[in-house]
Amino acid sequence: MLSHYHHRVIAATDKALYFSKDGNLNPNSGLTELGLAPFVAQEFDGRVLALFQEARSNLLLIVPDHWFKHEFFLFKSPRNSLIKPFIERKLKTAYPNLPAAQDFFSFSFRQRAATGPGVRAFHLYEPVFYDLYAALCNAHLTPRWITTAALLWEERLRLRIPEFPTQAAMLVHLHAQGAFLYFYFQGDFLFSRTVALPESAERWDALLFEVNQSIYLFSQKAKSDLNQIYLIGNEAGFQQRLSDVLGRPVQLIAGDSPAKALPRELAHLEALLDQNGVAAPGDAYSVTHSRVQQEVKWRPIQWVGMVVAAVLLLFFVAENQWLDERLQDEIIVRSQMRRQQPITLADYDVALLELTEDAKRPSAAHTISKIISSLPEDVLINEFKMDSDAVRLDVSATVYVDTVDRFRSRLKLLIDALNRKFKLDPAMTIEDMVFNLEEMKNPSHQAHYKISWKILLP
Repeated sequence: MLSHYHHRVIAATDKALYFSKDGNLNPNSGLTELGLAPFVAQEFDGRVLALFQEARSNLLLIVPDHWFKHEFFLFKSPRNSLIKPFIERKLKTAYPNLPAAQDFFSFSFRQRAATGPGVRAFHLYEPVFYDLYAALCNAHLTPRWITTAALLWEERLRLRIPEFPTQAAMLVHLHAQGAFLYFYFQGDFLFSRTVALPESAERWDALLFEVNQSIYLFSQKAKSDLNQIYLIGNEAGFQQRLSDVLGRPVQLIAGDSPAKALPRELAHLEALLDQNGVAAPGDAYSVTHSRVQQEVKWRPIQWVGMVVAAVLLLFFVAENQWLDERLQDEIIVRSQMRRQQPITLADYDVALLELTEDAKRPSAAHTISKIISSLPEDVLINEFKMDSDAVRLDVSATVYVDTVDRFRSRLKLLIDALNRKFKLDPAMTIEDMVFNLEEMKNPSHQAHYKISWKILLP
């Protein structure tokens, strides 16, 4: 589980959205509520989300459990490069009316004794989610993580209870108006139920009846008996009563928590909160759009590239400053020498010509600054050479892309920027580029290409 809490949270229900810029879903902490339908239709006053949008942090979207579908597929290979296209084909075939479904899924390889090797996968299949996601993107609120209460509990139980991944378990979360029931098989979420309870003496009898019905449904789905029950909240000794009726051990993992004054629609998140809000889930317990995944994966490489470029720029600036100081010293020495010997008019002409020619040569720092500012995203410098007369520039670089079309677009951006920055005449074209047609692969199986070019400086 990620340890930081510095992110914004959007909690979605079937009817409403709740926006919190600091992860605290208490209405007294500045929680903003909007209807789901008006938000999707963009029929709301955008000013109500101004403070939420201004917060510079990642965004966690918590949706109802039933917006996700959880499945297990038999699959022999544990290689992600084979599992991912397999699931994409499954989703494309199963949901032809949801073309974006293959962008919203997560998976883990499982080795189960009863069924053999396979893949545990969960994906978003509720149509309203895709309308909501499009509306969030239009509002510049693209989520980094998309998860549910059941997945958040799964992550916490795996961290707290070492034997949880081997159990057929139920989690009972009591609250003032009823209970939430979560069922897990061998550590993976199976299904959940919400039980509303009457305010009467038969309150707990009604809950026990619903628990029994849910256990029967679990046995049908998992083809296994329930062997462990976890309880959150222990009103009036309910733990012992539940254990006696079901004939199974009941482990209390959290007692009655202080009321957090959450909206009733968010009661299922109550025990997941602490004083800092809701912790962001790990990637195995959430879904991220495939495009956002690529951006997250390449972000460290981009930062490294920028740091290297900054270091090189500082180096060349320092070198230029050092050379400039040496030149000034040389000028002073020559000036002193000229005072000690007669100088002809021809000598003045030669010296003036040398200074003029030297002033026309572009500085190394200025040239490298132009090159770095011309580089588009995904292009990193490998080698930079400038001859002693600052007449010719030789550069080699690597383009990190995932498709040929993206490679072409990056080349076009690079050439246009070089022509504009250096005012090249004649203008550089793609024919002036030299690149290695052999596609290289890095450890993450991402393609990259080697390119080089020459520039005659004016």
